[in-house]
Amino acid sequence: MDEKIDKLINAINKSDTVTNIKNDLNIIKQNMELINKITKYKEAYDINLKKEILEYSELRKYYQDENNLNYLIITINKRLKEITNESN
Repeated sequence: MDEKIDKLINAINKSDTVTNIKNDLNIIKQNMELINKITKYKEAYDINLKKEILEYSELRKYYQDENNLNYLIITINKRLKEITNESN
């Protein structure tokens, strides 16, 4: 059973989704204008500023990839449950 679990964990780590998220984060970190707006938003919670932040395509892509990762994790959790049930 541990071998199957290890394979599933490796599948997540090697997935395009994880690679995309890492790339997205690197792109976002290089956009100082976006980082500054996020920092200001955290200090003031200005709705207009939040709208401006969400207009950045880099951030939207990151959120999309993050959703894909969450879907992948849910799918793998379902498979882990099936593996657990098979071994019982």
